[in-house]
Amino acid sequence: MDSLAAGISAFGGRHTIGLNLTALSPLFDEASDLFWTTFFEPHFGEGASQREVHSMIDNLRTRKDNPSQVAILNFMRGLFGEHPYGWDPYGSEQSLSNLSGEAVRDLWSKTVSPEGLVVVTSGAVDVKKWTKQLTDRFSAWKKPGVTPPSPQLVYPKQDQKSFEKSEKAQSHIVLGYPGLKITDDRKYALQVLQSVLAGQGGRLFVELRDKASLAYSVAPLRMDGLDGGYFGAYIGCSPEKSRKAIEMLKVEFKKLQDALITDDELSRAQRYLMGRHDIELQRNSNITSSILFDQVYGIDYRDTYNFADHIRRVSREDVQSVARDLFAKPSVISVVGSEQPWS
Repeated sequence: MDSLAAGISAFGGRHTIGLNLTALSPLFDEASDLFWTTFFEPHFGEGASQREVHSMIDNLRTRKDNPSQVAILNFMRGLFGEHPYGWDPYGSEQSLSNLSGEAVRDLWSKTVSPEGLVVVTSGAVDVKKWTKQLTDRFSAWKKPGVTPPSPQLVYPKQDQKSFEKSEKAQSHIVLGYPGLKITDDRKYALQVLQSVLAGQGGRLFVELRDKASLAYSVAPLRMDGLDGGYFGAYIGCSPEKSRKAIEMLKVEFKKLQDALITDDELSRAQRYLMGRHDIELQRNSNITSSILFDQVYGIDYRDTYNFADHIRRVSREDVQSVARDLFAKPSVISVVGSEQPWS
């Protein structure tokens, strides 16, 4: 692959696993031959598997010294409970230590089949030639698929709080609420809401850092998943300011419930979101990924190109409506710091 100036990479997330290929057009045929060899005949050697296991264990240990990541993991556990969204994606040292190359091969064998497979290509590609290659590759591939489990997501019925002691003289706080599914059309209004709160000109930075001097870092957080999601905010501050920081985060969320955002806020958020999306689509890899995941998740693949229209249609009333829905639900607060902010 190096000699072809090409690259193959793998990805795995909450709902998908797959492979990526990036190659120059004149060398695309040679690179794609290696890509399909990797896809159909993967070799999960024990040595390579254990190397990755050790690397992941090192990352786990390093992350324990990062209070902000610990706070987010504890928040996810509190919000999603026993649903896989609440689990640490890296697992634990014990689960990783028990992981073998054979287990990885078994997962690949059970998961990868023609059922549910999506192939997306973007760039200077000979479409007819590529379509024929795909037909030749997959016409004889007969393999039954495995139905993935469908765990039930049950959100907390009342407010949740968690505190983890840290020796560092800092407090890392995550305050959030149950969010939206990725298939929910209100996600566009929620993106506008997030943009209103985010950045150095956003409400959270201006109100909590500039005016109140409560934080050295503050930002909204959002995840939209197939089974559910969350929306909230992270704030890093001095321990003695933790209680006030939580109170003011709730105040800012309450403002979004009680009053419409301004026309100027709506316009700036829309311009920012549309501009960022257009910049991202300048890369073929981003176009491919966006279309791929929409197709896998049952969303119209053309949404990638209709994003600006969706954002333009968001009104101030839409933003207030989604805020009233989300912020009326039970909250989850996760704090990692030297002092507990509540009695």
